[in-house]
Amino acid sequence: MKETIGIFAHVDAGKTTLSEMMLYKSGAIRQAGRVDDGNTCMDYNCVEKSRGITIYSAFASFTWKNVQFFLIDTPGHKDFSEEIESALCILDKAVLVVSAVEGIESYTERIWEYLKDMNIPTVLFINKTDRAGASVERVRQELKMLSADCEILSEEAVAERDEEFLELYLSDKAAAEDYKKASQRTVSKRRLFPVLWGAALKDEGVEELLDLLAFLCQREYDSSGDFGGIVWKVRYDKKGVRWTDIKVTSGRLHSRIEIPLGEGRFCKVGELRSFQGGKSVNIREASAGDVCTVSGVAELTWGSAVGNAVDPGISRTEPVLTSRLVQKDETHLQELFSAVKRMGEENPSLKVSCKGEQIVVHINGTVQLDVLPEIIKDRFDFDVAFEQPQVIYKETITEPVMGYGHYEPLKHYSEVHLRLEPQPSGSGISFASECPLDSFGQRWQNLVKTHVFERKHAGVLTGSELTDVKIVLVAGREHYLHTSGGDFRQATYRAIRQGLMKSRSRLLEPVHNARFTVDTGLAGAVINRIAQMGGELEAQTNWEGHTVITAWIPVVEMLNYVTEFASATHGKGSIAILKSDWRFCHNEQEVIAAKGYIAENDLEQPADSVFCRKGVARLIKYDKVESQLHIPLDFRNFL
Repeated sequence: MKETIGIFAHVDAGKTTLSEMMLYKSGAIRQAGRVDDGNTCMDYNCVEKSRGITIYSAFASFTWKNVQFFLIDTPGHKDFSEEIESALCILDKAVLVVSAVEGIESYTERIWEYLKDMNIPTVLFINKTDRAGASVERVRQELKMLSADCEILSEEAVAERDEEFLELYLSDKAAAEDYKKASQRTVSKRRLFPVLWGAALKDEGVEELLDLLAFLCQREYDSSGDFGGIVWKVRYDKKGVRWTDIKVTSGRLHSRIEIPLGEGRFCKVGELRSFQGGKSVNIREASAGDVCTVSGVAELTWGSAVGNAVDPGISRTEPVLTSRLVQKDETHLQELFSAVKRMGEENPSLKVSCKGEQIVVHINGTVQLDVLPEIIKDRFDFDVAFEQPQVIYKETITEPVMGYGHYEPLKHYSEVHLRLEPQPSGSGISFASECPLDSFGQRWQNLVKTHVFERKHAGVLTGSELTDVKIVLVAGREHYLHTSGGDFRQATYRAIRQGLMKSRSRLLEPVHNARFTVDTGLAGAVINRIAQMGGELEAQTNWEGHTVITAWIPVVEMLNYVTEFASATHGKGSIAILKSDWRFCHNEQEVIAAKGYIAENDLEQPADSVFCRKGVARLIKYDKVESQLHIPLDFRNFL
């Protein structure tokens, strides 16, 4: 049997130490490394070793009691959440590590939500029981906040959650095999989350954890069918070779095999490697259930399903901060941009763009921004810094509006009528057509759709990215002699912009769904501060002398409040970010004024149209376009 397990925890709970000890106990490595000594095999990067934190997910394999495990050690800080998200799509089971001293911490709850969303069976390991202040019983009670089903695995606990086993248990007819199968069922269905404890650094409780994981393993992978796999990570080595990490979900993967990409396209696998212990070794093939890494498949992207695999449906954390890169050496801008863009290919949330002479990155948090210069120096030997991060804003519309674009310089012709409709939060940009094919052919309609999605469209309030809008094609016209494909790019862009110039637009800001846990006596002050920050209270409950407050808070306010909160609660309160969303900006006019954006002066986002009169091209202002259109406005009831 084979099983892929992920090790998760809030930073400093000891998950990398636990991973090392699991590899050591199984005989996969000769000596368990220590984070403090910088000699762990799972934290392979120089920056990870120097800082003593996990930045990149890493995988290794080992065997325990006839089960081949593929172990993935993940970062414990929210700023590297994309590394966690990438691992989730290939897991059979998870181990969530909680410190016996600190208990449930802010990121523990967020990880729990990740595992819940992906429906991943989870085992809990209370670590660091050897430290002063450790209390297994206290932490066990805290785990009940995550779920009432966090329990020690026992016949009674299983019987309470499995009717089939309950009958055997009550009649005293339950055999060992019955208990094993029932345990596997309840855990795999997330009806029970087994709890163990120990001290990984001192090799206490680790063997019991390994035994439990082997005991619960039940999945059999089928290698007889066609190849299928999930791409869960992309990375480059020091030599610039691109490696793609794949979990084989069915069939077999061989070196030199051609992987189907769809639409008759294929890519050929180069080298095929696995990690035995912490060492990379060449292998001839990987079969269903294996996790491996391959070269030569540049077409495969993070999170994609290949072959006959099912799309894992990964939900990615969207960056909410942006920062400009500052060069500290004489490196050519294009060379630097290529290097940073490569990092963006490895990490999809690290969006990288070049605006004029400035390289801009989108990031998850300040810790990520802090380590980026070190990573760039280590990998590419470039000296850089980053400016103070700024919150990312977006724009949307609040009611439907028509947009018209006409592009007709000499020997060119296109006209497009679009309806822009507001959509729910998180919808992004979508497209539909209501235009009859007999009036505007499929070829041209496809071009309009392509041009809608090929760029990010800027809003008119601050120039921020447009989102949550459905763009509907209602009419279009081409010229049999003068129209080319690029003409509809111009008409489509201008139609969208013209509609936005007339629209009722709103500014959107990122907000966090935060859970605050404080002494009950401090709850009133926290609630008042949430209101002052433009937050929205969602829930309030009391628990053993503590008050748990859940609220939606603007990210821009949260940036400074974390330090204030720690001081106000004397370090005894906790904040957990459960999820994020985009909502109407709480101080919209203040932000718009600060941005100072003038929509009509943005030459890269033209709203005006180009008409031809007597062989001369004329630019018609956006607010005069409708009187010049060639398609009658009564073509249909647009709105």
